[in-house]
Amino acid sequence: MTDKSFDEAIAEDSHLLPDALRAIARRLESDDMVESTVLCQAADELERLRNPWQPIETAPVDGTIFIGAFFDVSWSNSHWQHDSVKCWYQPEFDAFISGCNEMCTHNGHTFKDGTTRRLHSPDIEPVTHWMPLPTPPETTPNKE
Repeated sequence: MTDKSFDEAIAEDSHLLPDALRAIARRLESDDMVESTVLCQAADELERLRNPWQPIETAPVDGTIFIGAFFDVSWSNSHWQHDSVKCWYQPEFDAFISGCNEMCTHNGHTFKDGTTRRLHSPDIEPVTHWMPLPTPPETTPNKE
C-alpha cells in the first residue's frame, strides 16, 4: 500500500478546506482579528471556486454580462433545466435578458418622455443561478 502524495490528499479532501480554515479562524479570533478575517475570506473564496454558481438574487444589476443557468425551474419551463445562457440585468424591463431590440428616433424627433432611444421586445431569461464570465484566454496577434 502506497501513501498518497500531498497533492492527491489535498485534491481528495479539498471540500474540507473551507471548514478547516473557519475553525482555525475561530481559534485566532481573540488573538488576531485580521488573520481571522483573512482566513474566513479565504474559506469563502474556496467555496466559491469549488462551486461558482450563485443564487440569482446575488447577480449584478449594473449591466455586467454573466452566465445564467436554469437549475430550479418549474415544470412548465423544464425544457430549460440545466441549460445556460449569457445574460445581464436590464432595468427598463426589471429582468435578466439575453437580448432586446432598440428603436431610435431621427431628425430631432423624441418620444413623449423626451428620449430618443427605446428598448423593446426583450428576451427575458428566468435564470435561477449565475456565475461570472471566465477570463478569456490570452491571444497573440495574427501575423498576416
